[in-house]
Amino acid sequence: MRDNDQEYLSNESLGSDSFSSNTHNTELLAKEGTGVPGGLEFEIPHRYNMDMLVFLPVNLETSFVYWEVTRALLEQYHVGIDRLRSKIVAVDGESETELSEFQVSTELGKFYLHFKAPMQHVLVRMGYYDDSGRFVVILISNLFRLPNDRIEFTEDEVWMSIDENTREIIKASMGKEGSSALSSRTLIEEKITELSRLRGYSSGDLPKRSE
Repeated sequence: MRDNDQEYLSNESLGSDSFSSNTHNTELLAKEGTGVPGGLEFEIPHRYNMDMLVFLPVNLETSFVYWEVTRALLEQYHVGIDRLRSKIVAVDGESETELSEFQVSTELGKFYLHFKAPMQHVLVRMGYYDDSGRFVVILISNLFRLPNDRIEFTEDEVWMSIDENTREIIKASMGKEGSSALSSRTLIEEKITELSRLRGYSSGDLPKRSE
C-alpha cells in the first residue's frame, strides 16, 4: 500500500461520518432501540382493579405490606375505606398471636412494619370492626416464615460430615467396591440418590423415611 493511500484511509476513519472512538456499538444500539415495536406505547397501570394483600419480610426487624382494595369488595361488606385496619398475626398451628396493627386509609397503598418474630409464620389480615366489636376479615395475605435472628453452631457442619453412605461412595470411587467400573458407578449413583433423599430439607425438617 502506498503512503498516500494509507494516509487517505486514516483520514477517512477519523471523519465525522464514520465510526470512531466517540461512537460505540452500545450507543448506536441504544439510539436504534428507543422506538417501541409497531409504534405502540406501554405503561405500568396505576392499579389493576384486583383485591390483593401481600406481605414481604425485608430484614429481621422490618416487613413490607402492599394492598389494593376494590370498590366492589367495599360495597360487598358495606364498609368505607376509613374503617379498614390490618392486623399482623403470627400463626402457630391453631393458635395465633397479634404482633402489630395499622389503619388502612387508601384503597391502594403500602406500609412498612417494624417488629421482630424470628422463625415464626406470619401473615396479614385486613378487615374492620363491626358494631359488636368483632373483627371481620375481608382480605388475607400470603403466609411467610420470617428469618432467624441468630446463627446456630453445631459440632460438625453438614457439608463436612462423613457418614457410612459417604464412606461407601469414597471407597467405590477408588475402585475398592465392586468387581468392575460399572458396578462401582452403579453403587455411587445409588448412594448419592440415598444421600439426596436423606439430606433434602423442607421447611427446616428432614423428610421421614417411608417404610
